[in-house]
Amino acid sequence: MVRLLEIRGVPVVTLKGENKVGYVGEPIYNHDEEIQGFYVDGAKGLGKRYVELDDILRLGKDRCVVYSENAIQKINKIKPLLKTRNPLEATLGRDVYDGSGKNMGIVRDLAFSMETGTIEGIELSRGFMEDLRTGRRLLSLGRGVEIGENHITVKDEGEYD
Repeated sequence: MVRLLEIRGVPVVTLKGENKVGYVGEPIYNHDEEIQGFYVDGAKGLGKRYVELDDILRLGKDRCVVYSENAIQKINKIKPLLKTRNPLEATLGRDVYDGSGKNMGIVRDLAFSMETGTIEGIELSRGFMEDLRTGRRLLSLGRGVEIGENHITVKDEGEYD
């Protein structure tokens, strides 16, 4: 799984010639609340540009690789298909509790599948020092995870990576 905040701002480069064509921006969601692609900040041309998730060959902490500059497109042609945000983005900063009411941490990031564009997990932080000591945990979304207005409750401890 790829973490959303981890990839924002990484350079978008082409496989042919390794030219930098911009930087990964905000995710673009379709009506099924799956990631359709990403805005490409700093791309050449007038108007907003984006890259489809299917056109991304590799996406990681250091760069986003597309085959060629042709993968960077004008946003106008897909505007009717877009949804502005995924409701899970509103969970950033919320507390997460287990079934007994014990605080498990705070949502710091969302993780998605490159194959489907579906958000499949939330990254939990237990504070700076604890993150340094033990690292952040990734909680898979699924049964037993209830997203409330102010917090998230994990009924069956969920699955961690």
